[in-house]
Amino acid sequence: MKREEKVFKYKGVSLAYTVYGEGAQTTIGFYGFNQSELAFRAYAHSLGENHRFYCIDLFFHGKSVWPHGDEALSKELWQEIFDTFKEHEEIRRFSMVGFSLGAKVLLATLEAFPSIVNSITMIAPDGIHLNMWYKLATSCPPFTYIFKQTIDRPGIFYRFIALLERLRLVDSGLARFSKSQMKTKALRNKVFYSWMVYRSFSFSSTQIADIINQHNIATTIILGDSDKVINISKVKTLLQKLDHYDLKTIPANHYNLLRRALVNERKGD
Repeated sequence: MKREEKVFKYKGVSLAYTVYGEGAQTTIGFYGFNQSELAFRAYAHSLGENHRFYCIDLFFHGKSVWPHGDEALSKELWQEIFDTFKEHEEIRRFSMVGFSLGAKVLLATLEAFPSIVNSITMIAPDGIHLNMWYKLATSCPPFTYIFKQTIDRPGIFYRFIALLERLRLVDSGLARFSKSQMKTKALRNKVFYSWMVYRSFSFSSTQIADIINQHNIATTIILGDSDKVINISKVKTLLQKLDHYDLKTIPANHYNLLRRALVNERKGD
């Protein structure tokens, strides 16, 4: 299968992406935090020659470049970027798959272009349920200042997590996952800027459900049965408002969920 790495530029923004195949059916993938297009490579090949699969690099990942530091990417600008990108690639209709942080980008794209979306597959989707700590860290200046300080002074973060654990305000599994995402300065930098740039990508379950129902968009949601980050409680409100959906729960945690979910999808499970 043909594979090509490309970079699309718009208003100073560089959107890097990898294209697999040359078929008429188009699927666009958005991976999760600290992943790369490798996460989708086997899946893209499994789609066959009738497909084109686009894996788009998140900002502060791969070769995509967001030149505005910790300034938020607005939904309006993302709509402009993606609209110009799809015209450049001559994409008329498409399906999407997104994991965790990548599902936020999927949802923003769905909101902007519902009439040309065939189907969506959201794997442990972020952005549907409002996370209080995320909101404080990215939208409340004193907390944002402290958040940024953790890049060079990680002890602040570890002491905070330890306090939350002692007070039983955070699950121990989630605490372990959070600490794993902050092990190195490079990771802490990526966490900070990824959280900041996508902080405007929040969504109303009612509005998303209305879009999906109105446009009859086939919707699949995949969760891990031991995922401490995104579980059924985070998507329950959305599911209650959808007319039709396919919910799959598979044996996985947040670390291995995308890989296992895509294996299942390749098998047609």
